[in-house]
Amino acid sequence: MDDFNEAADAMNKAWEASEPSVREAFQILFTPSLEDGQPLTEDPLAIINNHVAKMREFGVLSESSVKRRGDSARHLQLLRSICRTVTLRLEELKWFVYMNKEYDVPVPVPGHDEPYTYPPLEVLEERVDDGLQASHFLKSVGLSGGEGTQKVDEMLADKLIYLLSVENKHNDCNLVARYYFEHFLQPSGQEDTLKAIPSTAKHQIPYSGEAFRTGSFARAAAQIFGESEGSTHYARIRKMHRIADNWTPKGVLEATKQQEEENAYRLEREMRSKRDQLQGFLKDGIPFDDLVMSALCLL
Repeated sequence: MDDFNEAADAMNKAWEASEPSVREAFQILFTPSLEDGQPLTEDPLAIINNHVAKMREFGVLSESSVKRRGDSARHLQLLRSICRTVTLRLEELKWFVYMNKEYDVPVPVPGHDEPYTYPPLEVLEERVDDGLQASHFLKSVGLSGGEGTQKVDEMLADKLIYLLSVENKHNDCNLVARYYFEHFLQPSGQEDTLKAIPSTAKHQIPYSGEAFRTGSFARAAAQIFGESEGSTHYARIRKMHRIADNWTPKGVLEATKQQEEENAYRLEREMRSKRDQLQGFLKDGIPFDDLVMSALCLL
């Protein structure tokens, strides 16, 4: 119970400390919606905090059946996972804002998404004498290698590095979110148990008696996790070295523009994928304000 309380308090503290643009981005990207442009709610954490308050009031079951105690413990873990992931996503968005304010990097936060402007290629080709080599680029992203002495304008190379850091941050946060929910979905710690959860699996919410559809959530989570498999460690290394292998003003300019476009649409694409899952939940009779909806959108 203490871990749950700490997670809930940290979540609300993070929310109160978040600036309006972060709150708006959180609601757009990490709370349930069925289409773009839906009106924002005054308190996007209301559903979660309502469950938190009821769980705190209900407390931990001690004198009840084994199943009810198990359901209570399972739900407590679910709420802790949700609260921790809300905090994670808020911190992620705050970091995005920091990168924009500090380095003018366009990030997926309203008011901080102004696109880069690029000099003409001819100008970049003239500004290479004091530029960076591929080896410097790879070193800046934590790798080694990079043959050749070709240099690229330092400001352009820095833009690419900053954009890549935004992508890496989001990839890391997706993995941390997955880890947080594994405590709920895979309490045994076995990697393959997620797929083994029956689609009909559920636990009883202790304070309401309603069912949380664990199986439906696990099935949707497995698909989301599967879609993020392209962001593996090897995929990142391959991407970095391909950029280094084409280390010319033209090659780096193209890579930077492509990375900026990927960053701009990555979270939107993920949100559309989650909306498909939400539509499936609705068809299964799960209400839009069900806790499973909020949990899914945090992944």
